[in-house]
Amino acid sequence: ECVSGHLDNRINVCGTPASFGYEELIVRSFTRESRRVYRLSHQDIGRSLLDVGCGLDYHSLDDDFRRAAQTGKSVNRYLEQRGCAVRYFLRILPTVCRDNSFGGAVLIFSPVEGRDWGTA
Repeated sequence: ECVSGHLDNRINVCGTPASFGYEELIVRSFTRESRRVYRLSHQDIGRSLLDVGCGLDYHSLDDDFRRAAQTGKSVNRYLEQRGCAVRYFLRILPTVCRDNSFGGAVLIFSPVEGRDWGTA
């Protein structure tokens, strides 16, 4: 819990859009900035992120999350916001419990400048 709290605080201070989820993409917490990507409110805590409206052109969150869970490795994607030229680099970072089992993941959305656009 302490490490998780430190990570939450660090991401909040950086102003980075991030969501923290348990298995099955259940929302545990999120940063204020993540509302630029997902239409999250405090009522969404405990719900699946798949049930929350997303402003990105992104249809493989479930598959990417499952891949991070199965491999224990991060999954990276470049994504575009629907209807505008805003772009993000998504990194899904799996979290591991003390018994080395999958404990969920952190989804971090980093804004990308046009010249930095690429493929993950």
